[in-house]
Amino acid sequence: ETASSRYHARAIMQHISLTIASRLEDVSLVATAVRGLCESAGLHPTAVLQIELALVEALNNVIFHGYQSRPEHQIRTDWQLVDDCVRIEILDQGQTLASLPDGDMPEAMSESGRGWPIIRACMDRVDYHSSQGVNHLTLIKRAGHHSASDPHESEQPCC
Repeated sequence: ETASSRYHARAIMQHISLTIASRLEDVSLVATAVRGLCESAGLHPTAVLQIELALVEALNNVIFHGYQSRPEHQIRTDWQLVDDCVRIEILDQGQTLASLPDGDMPEAMSESGRGWPIIRACMDRVDYHSSQGVNHLTLIKRAGHHSASDPHESEQPCC
């Protein structure tokens, strides 16, 4: 066993992959699982809610915009807790984005357009790329543990 493999084994505390059909009713399955994982890891309750909200918004965007609400496709969600950082990667084969939309909220009377601003407000980092027909949306949150007074107290890089 090398020092590198010992560090890697110690650093990745938890990892799970969940795959659902591209149906809105399946989004709650992933949200419930991720909420449970975050809670069982002892994350601060505010961070848990922010992670769940961003995840639901992102999955809904994949279903509505990436797959145009067609239920015959799959979406994979990889959840990982590394030290004090939650990293969620959402993989789909829907329509690609030229770039991530900005984080500005739409007009008050607008019926859509709030998903990306909500995702960006809830997470510390949001990354996107598409490779070989697969879209990769990565959501990263430094998530303090419940005993911490401030869930954002550390400024160290995450995941």
